Amino acid sequence: MKRLKLDLKNVATIVACCTVIMMFAGCDKINSRISDKQIITFKFDIPPTVGDINEVEKTIIIDIPAGTDVSKLIPVINVSSKATVTPASGVMQNFTEPVVYTVMAEDGSTAQYTVIINIGNANEAITQNFYIFSVDRDAQCGYLLFEV
Repeated sequence: MKRLKLDLKNVATIVACCTVIMMFAGCDKINSRISDKQIITFKFDIPPTVGDINEVEKTIIIDIPAGTDVSKLIPVINVSSKATVTPASGVMQNFTEPVVYTVMAEDGSTAQYTVIINIGNANEAITQNFYIFSVDRDAQCGYLLFEV
């Protein structure tokens, strides 16, 4: 069996080879970026409403009560980790027409969502039920139902 002689030249060669191997093994981790680019939630605090997000069509539909001034709404938007959205969350927007939001992932890829506002009909009837409970002398319960 032949013995390997370790001298400075052999040690330098081994170190150089290990360094090159480690550089190539680490390249994927250095260049990997997150590609997630989703709007997770889209809502308004005033009026309190939450958007219905369709990921396939990249649309967000929000039903707003009648009488709301849709030209001055401030959205609250949550996006994927390390992603950004333009126009930004918390910035007043005019929603009289659909508004397009662009989400940019950490890797630079983008997705566009179209936000559409549906304004409720002022003539729609709102029904609320009120119950009035009473107990008569024979311990029988009864109630009256009022629809408004």
